[in-house]
Amino acid sequence: MLTDFKNKLMNLNDIIYFDENEFLREKPKDRVLLQRYIDEGEKLLGTTLNNEDVYFLKGLLGNLYRIIGESSKAIQHLRTCLQYAENHKDISKEVVSLIRLGEVLKYNNNHRAALFHFNDALKKSHAEDVNAYIDFVLQHKGKCLLELSKFTEAEKCFMEALRLRRQKGDMNLIRSTERAIELLKELETIPTKRGENMSYDFLIREAVESDAEQILEHTRKVYKENPDVMATTIEEFTMTLEEEKRWINTQKQIGLLLVAEVDGRIVGMLNFQLSPRKRFSHTGMFGMSVQEQFSNIGIGGALLMHLLDWAKENKSVEKISLEVFSNNARAIHLYVKHGFVEEGRKKNQVKLGPEEYVDVILMSKMI
Repeated sequence: MLTDFKNKLMNLNDIIYFDENEFLREKPKDRVLLQRYIDEGEKLLGTTLNNEDVYFLKGLLGNLYRIIGESSKAIQHLRTCLQYAENHKDISKEVVSLIRLGEVLKYNNNHRAALFHFNDALKKSHAEDVNAYIDFVLQHKGKCLLELSKFTEAEKCFMEALRLRRQKGDMNLIRSTERAIELLKELETIPTKRGENMSYDFLIREAVESDAEQILEHTRKVYKENPDVMATTIEEFTMTLEEEKRWINTQKQIGLLLVAEVDGRIVGMLNFQLSPRKRFSHTGMFGMSVQEQFSNIGIGGALLMHLLDWAKENKSVEKISLEVFSNNARAIHLYVKHGFVEEGRKKNQVKLGPEEYVDVILMSKMI
């Protein structure tokens, strides 16, 4: 069975592409087929396999889950691979697992942790004289630095990777690095592609009670920054610190509460609440906010992906819904990008001023 499965994987590169609009990240051309491979791989894990076959499958599944955006499952499989490599003192497998974990963390916009893994892989490669993967580590580290707009450091990684790949003589690898260098040059000379805030590194995590003061501060800030897309006005927001703490603990019991941090400061938030009604208990609503200074760097998308990953693991969640003002084009674009569809509108539901109305759009996604 495993041999047949490996034969099917021969066309894997045909259903994956490198997205030049997102720093050459791998994306699926055919998500349905990729999901079939994942399902078949997971099924094979339930059969009798030797340790090497399990390592192979978990490494493959980790990569495929990364490509379709399910980071938590990817990390789970790849950490098992790393543990296996460490237990068997197999440095080559350890380096490969560190590279793969670094990629997942990068895709999850945790660049700092990704760089730690890449640097660890480089250190082990040099210390143990494992040269076969050094060019891969440098390539992936360079792409991570590129996303942080650290162009000088990224270029050094790419040039050394290119030198090593020319020694190998593999034209596909050489072309891959050359394209990364081309993208770097484009980003250096086209400010609109770089973005003022792209160097920010952020962390997505679940909120805890001690976040109450920062969440209050964040909420007040976004109400002031974008009053025309918020249901609550800054004047109406009067929650105290103790009330905020109780709200945080309640949210954790009835759904999910996420925060986005930059250098220890909360700059984004998402709260999801399951319906308490029996016949609606398979559904839930969420709201999300990101401070303006930290918009357009992927925080909103990362919060949303964390929610979707969590929902897929939570068997009771089948449908996720939201309400958004019709004048909030940026948010609507993000939701559509992640598969949410419009279900209906409340016409002229919001009155912003004299004779100034906007609709409330109801959007949802089946999990």
